[in-house]
Amino acid sequence: MKPDENIREILSIDSFDTLQFIVALNEKLRIEIPEQDYGKITTLTTLVSYIRNKK
Repeated sequence: MKPDENIREILSIDSFDTLQFIVALNEKLRIEIPEQDYGKITTLTTLVSYIRNKK
């Protein structure tokens, strides 16, 4: 997986699996990701950036 590839496409996951992934991130990292931000988390790069900005 390259940092700028789409997470959903690489992992072959649908929107429900993506939601579960985000919920797991909320629980494991103890950060709140509001629903309006879900669309911002599309690649590994955007995910890492988002988490860094939340911490």
